[in-house]
Formats: sequence, structure tokens, C-alpha cells
Amino acid sequence: MCARRLALTDWDRRRVYDAVLRRLSEAPFVNQMNHSEQLAVLREKLASIRADRTAEAVKAARAIYQSALTADPDDFYLRGDFARFLEETGDVPGSIAEWQRVRDLLPFEPAPYYFAGKLLAREGKTDEALQYLSRTIEIRPDFADALDEKGQLLLKQRKANEALLLFEKAAKLQPTDARICVHTADALGALNRRPEALDKLREAVQLRPDYWEARYFLGVELALQDKIAEAREQFAEVVRLQPNYALGHLNLGVALAKQGRLDDALVQFRETLRLDPRNKLAQQHRETIESLKSRGP
Repeated sequence: MCARRLALTDWDRRRVYDAVLRRLSEAPFVNQMNHSEQLAVLREKLASIRADRTAEAVKAARAIYQSALTADPDDFYLRGDFARFLEETGDVPGSIAEWQRVRDLLPFEPAPYYFAGKLLAREGKTDEALQYLSRTIEIRPDFADALDEKGQLLLKQRKANEALLLFEKAAKLQPTDARICVHTADALGALNRRPEALDKLREAVQLRPDYWEARYFLGVELALQDKIAEAREQFAEVVRLQPNYALGHLNLGVALAKQGRLDDALVQFRETLRLDPRNKLAQQHRETIESLKSRGP
């Protein structure tokens, strides 16, 4: 009964476990001796909760939130939880509307502006999103995630210098955040400052060794700088961490081919096509190698 009155649902429990899992995946926790066991326990709990996310469960949870809000419509904590629930269940416009209601209740709090801004960006409403994120930063200049989010939008608008300034501010506030390192590298790359971009990607991987996206971008950057052996190592880690990522296999195949390891490269191109049958580059590389092999030594 208490859980229903508080609108405590499995979505709230999952959110807590997700937050703990993300934090444990970052420094300094990755160096703990029982780190793997901790992650395994959390992932098991998350899997159990996610298994119950049926259409009926979504409908029931939504009814719990709405009932609680009818009883206390000015409960901004509850509205924030409902907004997160709506986002997670695919109702992004509904989530934005709830964050806007939270903003009306708490006009000088940065969080509702930030979350609404992120969702507006996802909906492609860039100008409105920038207004919300700018307001977030006006209220709280040290809001690193808002600085980072606004920087990403500016980078998409090809305003790399402005974006870089925001990423650098965010990095000073959260120096162990690997995501910010990757975004900083994006801005540096857009400004053709490739050695600095490479350093930032290395830093991201050092901070989060299991951050496969950072390893992928690092591999691409290394390949662009003709450091093929190092690029191959990164792409190999990408496919180990994310075996269903077709571009990881494709780029690993290219790196192997450049090193003359055609049989190994062919394996990767075939795997790319298994995951992405329409990948034209993989088709071309596979056909080239198969043609060479058919001619014999």
C-alpha cells in the first residue's frame, strides 16, 4: 500500500540499479578486487526487473503514477519520476510535458530545464533545446552534464569552437567522465586538431576500459593517422566487448587486410555481412579477398 501511495514501481527500482551500475563502471570502482562480482549481481537484478516489463505492467505502473498525482498534483518529486517513466516507455512528448510542469513548480531549479532540454534535442527541436539548456546553465553554471549536452548540440550545428569551450568546462568539473573526453575529441577532430583528439580518446579508454564506443572512435582515429597495428588492437577490443556491432568487425577486417592477414580479414567481413547483409564495403572487401584466394599462390 505504501509503495502504491508513493508510486514506487519497478521502473524506479530499475533506475536505481542502473545508476549504481553506471557508477561502478567508472574509476575508481573498476579497480576493486570484487568488481566483476558486483557487476554480475546488479546485472542479474536488472535482468529480473526487465523481464517483467510487459504492456500490462506498463499500463499498471502508469495508473499508479496517475493515481498518486491526482492525490497530490504538486508533488514535484513524483512528477519527475513520472516523467522518467514516460521517457523509458516511449512517451517522449508526455515526458517533456511533465518536466515542464516540474519547471512551473520549481522555476529556479536547473533539473527540469535540463531534462526537458535533453528530450527536446532528441525530438529534433534544437533551438528550443538550446534555450532550455542555456537556462539550466544560467541557474547552475557548474552543471557539467548540461554543459556537455549543450556542447553536443552546438557541435552538430558545426560550432566546434563554442562546443569545445563547453566540453572543457565540463571536463574540469567531472575530470573522470569518459563521455566528456569523447565529446571533446569530437570537437578537436572537427577543428582538425587530430593529435589532441587522439590523446582525449586514449584518456577516455583509460578511464573506462569497457567503453567500447570510445575504443571504436580511438581505432578510427588511429587508422586515420596510419597507426594500423594500434587501430587493429582497438577494433579487436570493440568486437570482444560488443560482438554484434557490425562496423567494429568491418574496421577490424580492414586493419587486418592492411597488415596482410587476409584469411583473418575475410572472417571479419563475413561476420559483418551476417550482422548487416547490405553493407556494401564488406561485400566489396569479401569479394576482393575471395577473388585473390581463388587465383591461388
